[in-house]
Amino acid sequence: MGQYEVTQAQWQALMHEDPSADRACGPDCPVENISWSDAVRFCEALNRLDSAHRYRLPTEAEWEYAARAGDDGGLRRDADELGWFAGNSGDAPIDALAVWRDQPDEYGAAITRNRDRIHPVGRKQPNAFGLYDTLGNVWEWVADRYDPEYYAHSPSGDPPGPPRGTKRVLRGGAFDHNTLTNAAVLRAKFDPNGRNPSFGVRLAASAQLPATGNRKAVEGACAAP
Repeated sequence: MGQYEVTQAQWQALMHEDPSADRACGPDCPVENISWSDAVRFCEALNRLDSAHRYRLPTEAEWEYAARAGDDGGLRRDADELGWFAGNSGDAPIDALAVWRDQPDEYGAAITRNRDRIHPVGRKQPNAFGLYDTLGNVWEWVADRYDPEYYAHSPSGDPPGPPRGTKRVLRGGAFDHNTLTNAAVLRAKFDPNGRNPSFGVRLAASAQLPATGNRKAVEGACAAP
């Protein structure tokens, strides 16, 4: 699993463009405003450069295992230690959860006034696996299609994700989310071609491809299993 979210510098170096809405944040900030399809194209391009590895989007189960890092994913820790969310990503600390609870219609305006935004990767504490920003900063696309009932009947070990579904899954919360105390288990869904300034990605790498692997196998490596 990637130690960091894919940055704007990495995206620019490979794709020769930066789709991010907040470019002023700088090259070490996570790339955002990308769709699931954009993320797939990014890791396909990476695979064409490096045939020794298979870069791909993690499955939802892989992502959650990595985010939890052998425990509860920080659910009992101070949210400020976990990552960037609406309470700490702006000009001043705010009680974002209270705003969401007491004034939900004002929530968007409140975080906009506070200039809640993305931040450079790796500025918060890593989890027990040494991964940064698994919770907060930007939502991270995973390979899976969305099925709200899938985990009620999925395989108990390493579930590959549902075979059907029109939406794709994002995990982890973001800079504009009201809390991170449930972010290790939080699920979101969106159209695979949809973009948002809070949507980013973290890649996974599988064992190297066999020497006989063909280009078609490499180019399909980012798709859901």
